[in-house]
Amino acid sequence: PNKVEWDDDVKLDNPSERGEEGSQDGSEQEQNQEATNVATTTLTLYFLDKNGYVVPVAMKVPKVEGIAQQALHFMTKGGPGEELLPEGFSAVLPPNTEMTVHIEPEEKLAKVDFSKEFKNVQAGQEKKVLEAVTYTLTQFPNVEKVEITVNGYPLTELGKYPVTQPLKRETLGLNLELSDEAQPGRTTAVMLYFQGVNQAGDSYLVPVTRLVPMVNEPQEKALRTLQELVRGPQEDSGLTPSLMQTLKVLDVELQQETVIANLDEHFLSYLSLTEPTELSPSLESLVLTLTENTGAKQVQVLINGEEAVTVNGKPLNKPLTRPAWVNPI
Repeated sequence: PNKVEWDDDVKLDNPSERGEEGSQDGSEQEQNQEATNVATTTLTLYFLDKNGYVVPVAMKVPKVEGIAQQALHFMTKGGPGEELLPEGFSAVLPPNTEMTVHIEPEEKLAKVDFSKEFKNVQAGQEKKVLEAVTYTLTQFPNVEKVEITVNGYPLTELGKYPVTQPLKRETLGLNLELSDEAQPGRTTAVMLYFQGVNQAGDSYLVPVTRLVPMVNEPQEKALRTLQELVRGPQEDSGLTPSLMQTLKVLDVELQQETVIANLDEHFLSYLSLTEPTELSPSLESLVLTLTENTGAKQVQVLINGEEAVTVNGKPLNKPLTRPAWVNPI
């Protein structure tokens, strides 16, 4: 998902960082003012939902020197990120895990050395933890791959999961699954966004990497991606379809930085309750899925080859732009 622009030279101007107690007179008002002056930045961090899916959450964190290490700190059980999480979400790194992160920009490599607590990952969650760490660190523009050591020693396995380094998004995937028709070794990976619902009834988006029969042309991949989104999540996944299965995909065309999706009239129901400039979860899922898999920045929707019009008569004549953040809190 999002690549983040960041400045590694920024330091946090916070009394607690300097060992001070805030204002000298103990004024609560001045302490609150001090707190509001703390510089923050938004990062995409990865957590587990109640179904065990690795889910991106856009979270504000203090903007400090070594922001990549800060990101992982916020993803540790008992760390500062947990108290900010919506109900049903949990941190991925075991309690008391410490880490140092060193980035080598020339190699686009992040080297992470974890303390021994990192190996206390719950059985069955080993790959999910690696996915969360890799996707978090590769959001930064100068990181494309990750190498992990534990107390200085290269990580070759986590639990019973063998680890092949360096770790990359394209080799790990996120919440990986195999479609029914796909044959191992002859597949193409597509990223699909479905919906999850927490105990409070709030909806959020869950990325799923699905391996489908191999496609070579970018336009063919875009078409197959949208067809898989309409097909919906796997049964018993705990996820909700973003689009109804009766929707027909007529055509998908790539034009520079725009994906043109030609759908049938069933798509009109998704435009009935929303202003054209606002993205409902279904529209957001559509835009994220198509831009993620094509590299385009926006999606133009046509209905039966013509400009889409909402029930209140407003034309959907502008392309839908990819949202800046997924699941912001």
